[in-house]
Amino acid sequence: METAAIALAEQNEALKQALARKDAQIATLDQHIGLLEEQLRLLKAKAFGPKSERMSQLVGQQALFDMDALEAEEKPADDEPASDEDARETITYERRKKRGPQPFPEHLPREIRKHELPPEERQCTCCGEEMTVLGKDVTRELEYEPAVAKVIEHHHYS
Repeated sequence: METAAIALAEQNEALKQALARKDAQIATLDQHIGLLEEQLRLLKAKAFGPKSERMSQLVGQQALFDMDALEAEEKPADDEPASDEDARETITYERRKKRGPQPFPEHLPREIRKHELPPEERQCTCCGEEMTVLGKDVTRELEYEPAVAKVIEHHHYS
């Protein structure tokens, strides 16, 4: 019975030591995960944040990164152009013509139909004088008669 108790005590002690090793390993891995998450956050801020925020966020975290490597990323390479004028390239392409209503050919005969207000509606309601024409709208439609094509212009006076 005594040997069984000693064996259980030794087994218990071995399990406690294994548990302590696992706890230490978990603590170091948690610390490593925290460091990696912070690096990821800073890299995202550097890549996607505004330029004014990029370096201001990195100043307090200089120990996490090799600053020489970061400065090398910030500086343009020697083969890159120094000014915007050198970086421009000429792109040539052809645009498609705009589609939409095309004007009627000028050689077609035209018939003008005037749409004027009746004389009683052209009188001013205040003074009774005839009002002057301020403008007109012209709409064109193509009327097709067999063997005859002509453009009819409607002049609407207002």
